[in-house]
Amino acid sequence: PTGRQYAAPVSSGLRPYNPFLKGKVWLDATTGVTWLNEYKVMLLPPGSREPIEALDLSFQYQSNGFKILVPKRFTIKINKISGSVAAPVVKRDRVMTFEYSRFSEFNSEAKDYKINDKP
Repeated sequence: PTGRQYAAPVSSGLRPYNPFLKGKVWLDATTGVTWLNEYKVMLLPPGSREPIEALDLSFQYQSNGFKILVPKRFTIKINKISGSVAAPVVKRDRVMTFEYSRFSEFNSEAKDYKINDKP
C-alpha cells in the first residue's frame, strides 16, 4: 500500500516477479541538484539466471535561469515480457518521450471583484 506499482505487461509464468531498481543519478557537483536520473525496473523471477528489464526510465533536466532546474526530456520505455523463466521473451512494447522547451517567467495579477455590484 505504501510502495510503487509499475504496469509492465509480464507473463504469469514469470511470477513472482521480485522487482528491483537499477540506475544512476547525475548530480551537480556544486549545488547537488539532479541533472539526469536514469533507472530501470528489473525483474528477477525465482530460478532466473539473469534479471529481465521491464521498464527503462530517463528524466533529464535543464537550467532555466530562475535558479531551479526544470524538465527537459522524460523518456519511458516499456517492455512486454512473455515466455517462461527458462526462456523469457522480451520485446519493446512502447516508448513515450516528453520533451519540454525552455520555460519562461510570466506575470499574473489577481484583482478583487464584487459579484453583482454588491459589497
